Amino acid sequence: MTSNAAYEKRPGNATANLIALGLVLVAFVVLFWSTFVNMAQRWEDPTFSHGWVVVPAALVFIWVKRKTFEGLPVKPSWWGLVIVLLGVLSMLMALWADVKFLPFLSVLVVVAGIIVHLLGWQWFIKLIFPYSFLFFMVPWPDFLLVMVTGPMQILTATYSAFLASLIGVGVFSEGVNLHMTKPDGTIWHSFEVAVACSGMRSMVALMCLAAGFAYFTEAALWKRWLLFLLGAPLAVIANILRVFGILCIGNWISVELASKAFHDWSSPVLFLFCTLGLMAIRDFLMRKPKQHGTQTEAHRSREVEDDVF
Repeated sequence: MTSNAAYEKRPGNATANLIALGLVLVAFVVLFWSTFVNMAQRWEDPTFSHGWVVVPAALVFIWVKRKTFEGLPVKPSWWGLVIVLLGVLSMLMALWADVKFLPFLSVLVVVAGIIVHLLGWQWFIKLIFPYSFLFFMVPWPDFLLVMVTGPMQILTATYSAFLASLIGVGVFSEGVNLHMTKPDGTIWHSFEVAVACSGMRSMVALMCLAAGFAYFTEAALWKRWLLFLLGAPLAVIANILRVFGILCIGNWISVELASKAFHDWSSPVLFLFCTLGLMAIRDFLMRKPKQHGTQTEAHRSREVEDDVF
């Protein structure tokens, strides 16, 4: 049985590996071309428009951490072919059953199999975050999107109306609808928290950003997970404040200003503040407690040295 070291030293082995890699990539693109096209079409939806930057971002993660791969042995595993076969079979079953969501996941299963087969399990473990990050490019199935956005719409409507009523704005929520009222209780205008205003778009994009922040945070694993998971509630709170602002401006200034200019421009501004909030949380989690005892001992030793000299 030939060892990996002997395999790596064979003349022309690097060229053969590059040719094999090229053939694998070509076969991969040809096999999943229709899936890539369908995925790109879903990325035209603003909710999943971040999908265009996921692969470049994952490549940047690998490039920035490239020194961690130095000296990592290449140990191809035949188990990778098993994983590839499972991915291909799942895609064929999805096409046969007309399940449009499953082929997107099949792509990532095949990618995992290719990595394991060509590079080995150690490489796959090292690449686990960039690989996992690729799941952000997968558009959600419609049934899951409805399951999540519906409660988010109601949550946003309920709490934005509650906050606005605390400062004297006449408003009450009814499902996803917000009714502005006069002092006598009559409704004079209504807003609807539509699917696009549920905060789903900001939440997915912010969690994508939070994952990148967590990856480059030098802290304990639980702190990195906490930073990532905080992206979701941060986006929800920001969206509630956005709708709260629409209600206030609509009540005190102009409904047209609230539903057009403020509605359109408040989202990117709040996303910027959410990004700054993530950065602040990241800095807080990276803080190290001061070692008062060590500092006191060092200070005392310096005093002893001063007395001696």
